[in-house]
Amino acid sequence: GSANVSYDHVRQVVPLPPGHYRLTAWAKTADITTNEGPRLAVDGLNADSLTGTRDWTPIELPFSLSEPKAVTVHIVRTPSQKFDN
Repeated sequence: GSANVSYDHVRQVVPLPPGHYRLTAWAKTADITTNEGPRLAVDGLNADSLTGTRDWTPIELPFSLSEPKAVTVHIVRTPSQKFDN
């Protein structure tokens, strides 16, 4: 690419009762050469970034709510400290 972009365009708001949760997704990556790749996020909590080339890999993000709340689930990518165009 020609730019070191951030990405936060896919999101879903989910109303949840209080409790313990584990957001789970599967992802596959190919040739991500920077130190930042896509990651799951829930209201400021982030799973590890996926980089390099990986076959289908589970991603888990545990979180808890003490009261009912509408949480926002995101797929994000933050700009990289290692930009190699």
